[in-house]
This record gives sequence, C-alpha cells and structure tokens, in this order.
Amino acid sequence: MSARLAFETHFDYIHYNSVKHKLAECPKDWVATSFHRWVEQGVYPDDWGCKNHPPIKTSKTIDDYGEPS
Repeated sequence: MSARLAFETHFDYIHYNSVKHKLAECPKDWVATSFHRWVEQGVYPDDWGCKNHPPIKTSKTIDDYGEPS
C-alpha cells in the first residue's frame, strides 16, 4: 500500500468511525469531528459516508470498515 493510499484510508476511517459505531447517521452529524472542515475545503462531499453516498472501502462489509480482517 502506498503512503498516500494509507493516509487516505486512515483519514476516511477517522471520519467514518462515528457512523460505524452507530453514534451518528452520517459523519456530518457528528459534532466533534474535523469532517466539517474538510467538507468546506472540498475534500469530502457533504453526504459522504451517508446511506446515499457510502465510503469507498476495501473490507467486505460496512461493519468492518477500516478494521483488519
């Protein structure tokens, strides 16, 4: 895995973690996150990680997103 891909994977993981653990419906719903800053900068669309715009992942299910198999 390239350093850039590793960084992007970890970056996505930290922003999706609240959804994975069922603390929020979407990353944008979680107040204590840097996700809002990255939406403003155009890194993520506002609906990233929501049901209509799931994150790109390499795991088999949404429940193990970012976790080693």
